[in-house]
Amino acid sequence: GTDAIVALAREPSPLDAVVLIEEVEGLILGLDEVQRTMLEMRLAGYQIEEIAEKVGRSERTVRRLMDKIRNRLVGRLEESVLVTEPC
Repeated sequence: GTDAIVALAREPSPLDAVVLIEEVEGLILGLDEVQRTMLEMRLAGYQIEEIAEKVGRSERTVRRLMDKIRNRLVGRLEESVLVTEPC
């Protein structure tokens, strides 16, 4: 929701940065080798088509994984914002 977007839009506090790193690390640990490769390539700026060709998966599969990761990260960040933000 909007709380996570607002938290991401402002300069992160040291606590915010640690929480984000931990969340990303947690997501990465839950991926298999091919999924990690897809994420690493996307973060490095590769296009969906390039990733699909490199890992031998369909573009749809790559897009679905990116959507899944994005949704998980947003959900985890929303939970973290609710826990770490003062009321």
